[in-house]
Amino acid sequence: MDVSPSLEDLASVEEAVRAGRMIEAIKLYREATGVGLAEAKAAVDRIAAEFAPVAFDERPPRPIQPSSGCLGLILAALALSSLVVL
Repeated sequence: MDVSPSLEDLASVEEAVRAGRMIEAIKLYREATGVGLAEAKAAVDRIAAEFAPVAFDERPPRPIQPSSGCLGLILAALALSSLVVL
């Protein structure tokens, strides 16, 4: 007896999902559609995915800092060696 849920039923399921009451949402979906537990859970998970916030790294990006690195050390060594030779 799989039936399409009414808009009112879907609104109730969505409200439960938004409130974090997933078990209640699954029960409501099962009552509205007559589907089994696994199918109702999958449907509620799909509905929850629509409302889930997009995950992102909350830390601000680090600015790129200029550094001399190895090249700076090599240039300094060459400059010192040229002074020693003179």
